[in-house]
Amino acid sequence: MRFRVINIVDSFAKVNFGIWNAAVNTAPLLAQNHELVTELWYPAQTQDHDIELMAEIIERPLPETSLKQLRLLVKEAGLQPATDIIVTHGAWRYPTRWGAWLRSQGFKWVYTPHGMLEPWSMNQKALLKSFYFTSIEGPKSRKASGVRAVGKPERENLLEHYKRVVFIPNGHSPKPSNFARPQEPIQFVYLARFHPKKRPLQLVQAWLASPLSQDIGFRLVMAGPDEENTRAGLEKLITDAGCTSLVVQDPVYGAEKVKLLRQSHFFILPSLSEGFPTSVIEAMSEGLIPLLSQGCNFPDVFEHKLALDSGTHPPTIQKAIEEAASIAPARRAEWQNRCLKYALANYSLEVVARHQAFWYGTLLGLTMLPKKEQDLDNLPEIQDTFDLQTADPETADPQTTDAETTDQETSIPKDLTP
Repeated sequence: MRFRVINIVDSFAKVNFGIWNAAVNTAPLLAQNHELVTELWYPAQTQDHDIELMAEIIERPLPETSLKQLRLLVKEAGLQPATDIIVTHGAWRYPTRWGAWLRSQGFKWVYTPHGMLEPWSMNQKALLKSFYFTSIEGPKSRKASGVRAVGKPERENLLEHYKRVVFIPNGHSPKPSNFARPQEPIQFVYLARFHPKKRPLQLVQAWLASPLSQDIGFRLVMAGPDEENTRAGLEKLITDAGCTSLVVQDPVYGAEKVKLLRQSHFFILPSLSEGFPTSVIEAMSEGLIPLLSQGCNFPDVFEHKLALDSGTHPPTIQKAIEEAASIAPARRAEWQNRCLKYALANYSLEVVARHQAFWYGTLLGLTMLPKKEQDLDNLPEIQDTFDLQTADPETADPQTTDAETTDQETSIPKDLTP
C-alpha cells in the first residue's frame, strides 16, 4: 500500500523558496526509509520554470484553486483518508481553505503556518489580520488534526490558539565534501529576501558605519530576491558611500549557494520575525558562525553559545559584526566546528524525516517505524515536545459548513502577508 504526504503551498516561485523547499526536502528520506511518497501541489501560474525538483517528488500544478478544482483532484489523484496525509504550508490563502475542506471529508490535516502567525507578523495590518483570523483563518485551521511549529518560540505562541501543536523544525543535510575555506577575506553572507522584515537596509547601514567596510580583509555579500524595490535603495547607499567591500547580488541556489557558503565565515540575518530560517541551518551545516536576532526564533544557538546576537538596529548589528571580526583564527575554527556538529546532530534531514514519519504514522493510526528500528532509540530533544496524546483526540470528523463548500475566494491579499 502506498502512503502519501500531500504538501499544498500557495507559491512555487523562487521568492517562496524557503517554504516550498522546507515542505519537500525530506522526500528522498521519507521514500527510502519510511515508504512515504511526497507530492507538491501549487498554483501553476506561480511556478518559476527553471526550478527543478528532486525525482522523488510528484508535482501537481493547479490550474485554479477553487473547491470545485479540489473535488476533481481528489478523484484524479485517488486520494484516500486511510493512506494520505494533507499538509498545508502558510496562512491566509487557499491552502487553509483546502485543508479545512479535506478535513471535513475525513482526511488527516497538518496545518503549518511557517511563522505567519508570529506576533510581529500579526501586528502588520493588525486590524484586518485580527478580524480575518478570528472569523476565517482561526476557525478553519483549528479543525486540523495537528499544527506543526517549525521553531520552539513559535510553538509556545501557537499554543495560545491551538491545542495540538508539535515542534518539528526545518532541516538540512549538506553533501559531504572536503574543501578549504579561504582565510582571507573574512566574509559575511546574508542569504534572504530583500524585504524590510529581514532588515537588509539596517545591515547595509551597519556595515558602512563600521571600519570593516574600508578594510580589504573583510567583505559582506548579500544575495536574495528583491521585494518592494528594496535592492535599488541598498545599491544607492553603497554607491554613494564608495564602498567596494559590500556586494549585493541576485539569489543563489543549489551548487552556487553551497560555493558561496564555503567561501564565507559568518552568516548574518538580523530579521524582525521568522518561523524558523532554514538558511541558518544550511549555513551552520557548512561551518558558518551565525549572527542572528532573537526574532529568528532559534534560541538554541544562543543557549549553546553558537551565535552572536545581532539585534535588528544598525548599532547592534555593527557591534556583532565587529565582535565576529575580532575572533582569533584558532577560536573561529573551533567555533565553526561546533556549529557544524550541532546542526548535523539536531537539524539534519534524517532527524526531521524521522519525526515527520512518526507523527504522520500516528495520525493515520499506523505503525510507521523506520526500517532500522534502532534509529528511534536516540531521538533528539525534539521528542520532548512530541505529545502523542494531543495528536488527534477527536472521535468524529467535523461536519462540512457552508463556508467551507463555497468556491468563493476568501483570502487576505498578498500585500498583507510580509
